[in-house]
Amino acid sequence: MKESFAYIIVVTEPAEVESAVVLSRSIQNTETIYPVVIVDAAQGTTDKFGELFNALRIKIVKLPSIENPNNLVDLTADRSYSKINVFALEEYSKIIMIDPGMLVIKNIDEVFGWPHMSAVNCGGMLPECQDWTNLNANLLVIQPDINVFDELKRYSNFFRTRYGFQGLMQLYFNSWQQIPSLHLPHTYNVYASQYNRYNELFHYCIGPSLNPSSNPIKVLNYRNMKTGKLDGMSRDESSISVDLLNLWSEYTSSVLDTIKLT
Repeated sequence: MKESFAYIIVVTEPAEVESAVVLSRSIQNTETIYPVVIVDAAQGTTDKFGELFNALRIKIVKLPSIENPNNLVDLTADRSYSKINVFALEEYSKIIMIDPGMLVIKNIDEVFGWPHMSAVNCGGMLPECQDWTNLNANLLVIQPDINVFDELKRYSNFFRTRYGFQGLMQLYFNSWQQIPSLHLPHTYNVYASQYNRYNELFHYCIGPSLNPSSNPIKVLNYRNMKTGKLDGMSRDESSISVDLLNLWSEYTSSVLDTIKLT
């Protein structure tokens, strides 16, 4: 079968549309050779942006919303179950699912060469986060399989997790921690709030560096930056450097200004 790769961004609520566009453009601006696809799982939220997405060469796929069967209080965790849909996209042999609220600053096409369920143990390198040993589901390499999709829907009825889709992934793929070949380098998913620590301890950087041991970051994770929460864990927004806040603000403004002219 001919290989067909794509970046997939799932929109689960109206508030994610703008961030999805920004993420899409950040991927395209790295001169990727693969298409960007936005999955609308939010009852036609993208309908009014049809002409815009066509102009930006972004494909829209509408899939049904999937509710969290556990009736949790956390509505974000409820909505995130719609991401299960990506496992049914068998028209693609492999996808990189990446969440709105992230920024791709260097080409990451090489990640398509990694195996199914490759992900980053985001934050886990830091000594103060040594108990973070599992995968972060904000960026996942997936080989779609309708059988896995069906199994995940059944599985979700029996296992409760207050962390929504990420918690479901960690429970279902519970051997991930013991398979180093699935552990992507941390440069592919760094929390903006932890950048200073990664820079201090491991020479992670953004842009050119004269340090021969520097590690250029390829993807920055700004998920839930404005609410001060990241994957259910409290964070102080002030820990995000001014430079990174400016990077997000300037990039977002640039993309949105471009959209106005499109």
